[in-house]
Amino acid sequence: MNILITGRNGFIGKELTDFFSDTRHRVLATCRKTLDVTNEFQVDNFFKDNQIDVVLHAAIKGGRRTGIPGRDTYYDFMDNLNMFKNLFKHKDKYKLMISFGSGAETQTNTYYGLAKNIINKEIEKSDNIINLRLYGCFGPSEDRTRFIKNSFNRLSKNKPILIHQDKYMDYLYIEDLKKVVLHYIENYSRTELPKTLDLCYIEKVTLFEIANKIKNLTNSNVEVIINYDGCGISYVGSGSDLSALKLDLYGLQKGIKRTLKDLIRFKQSNC
Repeated sequence: MNILITGRNGFIGKELTDFFSDTRHRVLATCRKTLDVTNEFQVDNFFKDNQIDVVLHAAIKGGRRTGIPGRDTYYDFMDNLNMFKNLFKHKDKYKLMISFGSGAETQTNTYYGLAKNIINKEIEKSDNIINLRLYGCFGPSEDRTRFIKNSFNRLSKNKPILIHQDKYMDYLYIEDLKKVVLHYIENYSRTELPKTLDLCYIEKVTLFEIANKIKNLTNSNVEVIINYDGCGISYVGSGSDLSALKLDLYGLQKGIKRTLKDLIRFKQSNC
């Protein structure tokens, strides 16, 4: 099976590329330099020159949760829509496309969230495109500024774990994401699966609780500092549909434990 992966240089795209490269499938992983998905002409030529069975659309513009209002721009909005439109145009040439959505699509107060919301509405009307909606995703190769990896790095330097404001937040372990994607690829044509799936677990936890899980796994006594009192707006989905798939997932606790082991191993190998 030929799999096109967009966003090769991002966290999700890189992890999926490495994963499927170790399977029987043939992977065509692209980044902006090799295939600008915002460019209709380039996408048209790509599908003319390549037979594709599955598209894993992980390329995005914007979407960083920095707390800075207006960080995403109208150009990010248009780029996200155009990337989807250019791939959607060729939906008769592939069996399945998985588009990675965002919890931001339920909160359309940003350009990024609005684009993802519009894309999800188009997906709901299609036959062979699905939306895997992410809220947070973690693993050892994620960006060092992300909460779980950043918390471990601060802990390893005996610095306090910092939380801007506590809130409920859904995180999915990257290895569990791979299991879901593989399940859809192998079963979508013969099994009725949700067209939009929240990628999150049943259990809901706060950032403070996650920080304490990390502390407990490392027997650390570092302090967890919350800058602002009260609980911020939750960023969570419903884990019921994912749970109903009955996949053998690691879950949050095991995922954090495995991530910390990998980070420690990597740190020791570079000493």
